[in-house]
Amino acid sequence: TYPLFPHPVYLKFILTSIPGNLNTLVNHILKATHMIEPVILPDQKDVDRFLPPYKYPLPLNPEKPVAMGDFGPPIIYTEAKWAQEVHLRSVKPVILEIWKEFGKIFQRHYLPVEKYHSDGARVILLTMGSFSETASVAIDKMRAEGQNVGLVKLRLWRPFPFEEIRQALKDAEVLVVLDRALSFGGPGGPVCSEIKAALYNEPKKPKIVSFVGGLGGRDIKVSGFEDMINKGVEISR
Repeated sequence: TYPLFPHPVYLKFILTSIPGNLNTLVNHILKATHMIEPVILPDQKDVDRFLPPYKYPLPLNPEKPVAMGDFGPPIIYTEAKWAQEVHLRSVKPVILEIWKEFGKIFQRHYLPVEKYHSDGARVILLTMGSFSETASVAIDKMRAEGQNVGLVKLRLWRPFPFEEIRQALKDAEVLVVLDRALSFGGPGGPVCSEIKAALYNEPKKPKIVSFVGGLGGRDIKVSGFEDMINKGVEISR
């Protein structure tokens, strides 16, 4: 089963738990028009128990007009952007604490970086999002055939989990990174570029192979993941 429901549920809790007056917009998109998966929905009582009462902080009221999306002139723009950066980096402990509370109630536990048969694996596939479900099937199949391969799932994108990524990949010989987005004219997909930056100063780092797939919601079959992983296996020989 693919956990469709948790992300908007715990995102809402995270946003309401971030300290300070921070206006935040999260765009959560689920592309399920041509996907069939069994879905386990949580009990509504558990959802109500988990989510705090919510009151919109800036309701539209003609009697109390507010300005939204104001332009920041040069004299304050840099400071405003730096404040955003500092605030975003401080959010990680909040996310971890809420994931912990979420796990207690729903018995679904999440980490910034999640490993699947990756300890001791020579070749590791790194994915994000729904790629990981099908990728894990490919990993199981290849390991049953005697191949020393594993999977690392990147769940937290921002703030980027640098240390967790370094620990998860420290023993890999070859890393295969699969992106669902192009970075036109760049060195690879966005995830691959971040991974390369995170590992750049490490004394020991894997060879990295970048793939881009699934654009526009196109499916990647188990055999497709096997082909990508096998490319890493060839490089490791």
